[in-house]
Amino acid sequence: MTPARTVNTSMDVGIAVVLAVIVANCFRISVGVDLSDESYYIAFLDGWLKTGVSSSPFLSIHQTAEILIYPLVLAFRALTAGTTGIVLFVRLVFMISNLATGFCIFQLVRRYSHHSNIFAALIAAAMSIAFIPFSLPSFSYNTAGMLAMNVALACIGIHQIAETDINSRRSDARNSNWIWASAAAWTLAVVAYPTLIAIELLTFICIFLAASGPSKGTIYRYIAACVSLQAIAALALLGIFGLEHLREMFTFSNASLNVSSGLFVKLRHLPDPLIAKPWFAWSCLASLALGLARPLRLELRLVALTFVILLQFLSLPTLFTSGHDTTFLLSIFAAGRWVSRLRTAQPMVSPMFLVPISLAAGIVTASTATNGLYNFCVGGFLAGLLGVCLPENRATGPRGEIALIAITFAVVVSNFNFVYGESINPLTTASRRIRSGAFAGLLTTKPHAQSVEQTTALFTSLQGGGKTFLVIGRLSGIYLLSMMQAQTMSTWDFGQQLGSTPAMDQMQEVFFERHSPDVVVEVSDPWTRAPSNSSKKLISRYPQCAQVQTPAWDLKIFTNPENCDRKSSESTQS
Repeated sequence: MTPARTVNTSMDVGIAVVLAVIVANCFRISVGVDLSDESYYIAFLDGWLKTGVSSSPFLSIHQTAEILIYPLVLAFRALTAGTTGIVLFVRLVFMISNLATGFCIFQLVRRYSHHSNIFAALIAAAMSIAFIPFSLPSFSYNTAGMLAMNVALACIGIHQIAETDINSRRSDARNSNWIWASAAAWTLAVVAYPTLIAIELLTFICIFLAASGPSKGTIYRYIAACVSLQAIAALALLGIFGLEHLREMFTFSNASLNVSSGLFVKLRHLPDPLIAKPWFAWSCLASLALGLARPLRLELRLVALTFVILLQFLSLPTLFTSGHDTTFLLSIFAAGRWVSRLRTAQPMVSPMFLVPISLAAGIVTASTATNGLYNFCVGGFLAGLLGVCLPENRATGPRGEIALIAITFAVVVSNFNFVYGESINPLTTASRRIRSGAFAGLLTTKPHAQSVEQTTALFTSLQGGGKTFLVIGRLSGIYLLSMMQAQTMSTWDFGQQLGSTPAMDQMQEVFFERHSPDVVVEVSDPWTRAPSNSSKKLISRYPQCAQVQTPAWDLKIFTNPENCDRKSSESTQS
């Protein structure tokens, strides 16, 4: 087979892998109903559609990510005359954002290899599209921050390649556009995930220290562009939420998430999952050793790494999902590969300079999130991707290509092995699609679908019983099943995850003294904790109006007697 034919065959295979990943994700976004985390994010959008942003009582900092797509949701409501299928629509927004990120990463790797290794660029795009944090394909602060940061780093990487390559500089008259694209992406990343501003500053330092005299002017323009766009974003947030509301948001988030007091505790406990799973720790050491083994050809190291990754599928995941395990091992391999190249590679010519930046981002996302090391892959994913997809001497080799395909599909399979929010995988049991309401179009288990329908019917029977309501318990999705407005500082009950704190109890008591909901809904399932002290005090002010037991969760409705419909006062059990 001639070299030209070999290149064409590799490109065809690469295109096929990308298309297969896209098709898999198109199906994946329609699978699963999650009434916890995903619904928490969408409840912001649902609440704003009911009351407007200015009248919203929400104080959680996570809503800054959702404000980015609120205009799209307004357009969706205008086109569909309602909010039926809003969850699936938001998942579609995530997928389109993921495709855009994959395109930027494709451009980065393609330009580095000067078109001679189009396969590596296609696989890099496919791997980027395939990875779904926590196997939850929705638009959250995690996904929005990760995708925007990866775009920002990819775009500045493309610019740096052009700056150090005379041919690229002459042929790419629009090179400065990549600077503005990176600056815009950093703005979105910082709005969605504020602590990523530390990684933006690290990027400034890295490219400034590595820049030569003539190119430092470009770096100054890049920093100026980032600062200017983020100043505009800050003013926009100020105009949308107001200064006092923003201040309350930071106060509430600090109290509920222990941001300032819990940082060092989180850092100290980051290694805990590795200590608990010695087998995975040894796999990490093996991945690091393969990354450091520079004398060994890259394709052979990739084959060995593939076996290390596939072995992880024989045991339960260490970092929540097998997709996180895979990307963490890739990141460890990338760290070793970057260290082994320090004395031999020009630091700013190869996109490998993005690896330590992404690894630092992984530490930031792991140390500032409540999930610890589970969140490392949100920031560290790009490091792992570049660590395996960037070729050496602009050639991957046939065995390396097979290994990359295997790794990509390992990530894809992990998205189907675990469906967030479902106790039983809908793909392995009796299931059906929901036909109406916010979750319309989603495939879920029959008991889960029945529970959604029963709860929706309960709220329909309570129409006229009140305009505002509060859900006590871990299922934020209950807010999406009613036409009433959420009356709460946060649709996520933080006490369910982190436990009740005196500061949170005090804030809630003050809030509910000023803004008492018309209806209180206490929801419980096998994973629900007891209500906090402030929630118990609030419940005691209302008589119980109705009780419903569904296959997936139980609900108790509390409201004033005059607001309680007679039909809903009878207990229903199914």
